[in-house]
Parts: sequence; C-alpha cells; structure tokens
Amino acid sequence: MFLFAWFLLFAVGALAGGSSSRPSPDVVRSYRDLHRGLLEPINLYNPQPQTVAPLGPPWRGRNKLANMQNYIRNVYNHEAYIDPEAGAALTRLRGNMQWIINHPNDPRIKDYQRGLVAVMEEASAQAKHDMQNGLHPVNVRAQHLDPIRSLSNKVNGVVDLFGQGRSELMSSHLEQADRDRFAKAFEVLFSEKHLLSSATRLATTVPRLQ
Repeated sequence: MFLFAWFLLFAVGALAGGSSSRPSPDVVRSYRDLHRGLLEPINLYNPQPQTVAPLGPPWRGRNKLANMQNYIRNVYNHEAYIDPEAGAALTRLRGNMQWIINHPNDPRIKDYQRGLVAVMEEASAQAKHDMQNGLHPVNVRAQHLDPIRSLSNKVNGVVDLFGQGRSELMSSHLEQADRDRFAKAFEVLFSEKHLLSSATRLATTVPRLQ
C-alpha cells in the first residue's frame, strides 16, 4: 500500500500536464455495451452505480493538487474505487483450487470442494460489488490503472484454472445445489475478468503537474 501511495504522491508533485488521454467515444460506448451485456444475464445490471466516484480526471483549475491528493485517499478508502490491495479472496481461492487439483483422491475431497464453493462465493460477492461500482461505466474513468491491472491479473489467475477439464476436478463430489452455487460464482468471476480487461483502456494514470 505504501509503495503505491508513494508512487502516486510522487506523480502528483513531479509530473506535468493534464490527465491521461481521453478514450474515444467508440471505446466508451463499447465498454458501456459490454458492461450491460455481461451483467444483464446474471441479473446484476443497473444503469447507475450504487456509489458514484467523487473524484477523477480531468484535473483542472487551481485545486488540481488538492484534488489529486484527495483522489489518492479515495482510491484506498472509497467504495466507488478499485482498491490497490483488492483481491485477497481471489488469492485464497486460487490456492484452494490448486490444492484440490493436485489432490483429487484425498479422502476429504468432498469437504474441500464444498469449502471451495464458499470461497468462490466470497470472491464473487466482491466481484459483484466491483462491477456495480468501480467498474460501472459511470465510474470507470475515475479508476486508477494500476489497481485495475493488479485485480485483473488475480481474476485471470483464478478463471484460467477452470479450463482444460479442471472445473470437473473441483466440483466432482458436489451435490447439485452446490454445483449450482459453483456455476453462479464462476459466471460472476468470468464476467469480471472480461470487464477488467476492457477497463484498462478507460482507467486513468495520475498525471504530472507543472
């Protein structure tokens, strides 16, 4: 956290110019359509975010420095932003998934698979919040690129483990109700993966000031 905050504060004080370049209207429109297309099928779409990001580029006027310093604080503390430290549940989830893949014949495998579903749901609950707030089209331009990329890497690391038949290894002993929970959580994480990838084209970098 402190290294990232130091980097942003250095950028506020040392870099020159306005905000990062504005995306084209086509990029903005494509993201808005993707957001709706991903969230409507899983009943998460809302035309407005639950919380609106209070600060974002472009940085103009006399209060540029103060606004950017407040922005840094908001990135870490306000629920409308993707936190640079986001993804703790994803890290646990990936570890649990890898263990199950590597120990398919463990006598307690059913219990481990059921535990995996619970961690998947924890990660998907955070993903729902992210997609309905920080990654909402209203807020996405206010996000900082570094947290977006960091979270994207973590989500990709989880979703990619489901490929090549490994999904069955992780759910083979589940009852149908738990399989349904497993599938729903995966759908949410899959949607966040694609939304984060697209959000990298819209998120801002902190600009230098003169």
